[in-house]
Amino acid sequence: MARYDENFNCYEILGISPDASKAEIEKARNSMLKKWHPDNAKKNNISKSEATRKTTSINKAYDEALKKIEQKKREEQERQERERERGVREKREKGVREKREKDKKGLREQRRNIRM
Repeated sequence: MARYDENFNCYEILGISPDASKAEIEKARNSMLKKWHPDNAKKNNISKSEATRKTTSINKAYDEALKKIEQKKREEQERQERERERGVREKREKGVREKREKDKKGLREQRRNIRM
């Protein structure tokens, strides 16, 4: 398993912005692999070992960028779910408060009627 490198910046490696879409990430990866793939090393005047290192780095950055997109998506879904739950809870609590007020008014009316 690869070691975590805190200086690793997948966006910098791929040459994209942190808010890039999945399609932009794939496009950046594919264009970089065309240049850096070990099979193309000779025609691009790059050593095969350097091309292999660079290709590995590109693929790692691609995977990391996709993971971050999925994480953002999950976090947004969780936030929306919390908002929905809060809305339902507030609506339910409002209904309970209104029922209590209605019951209190009903009890007051009953007491008034008994006194008369």
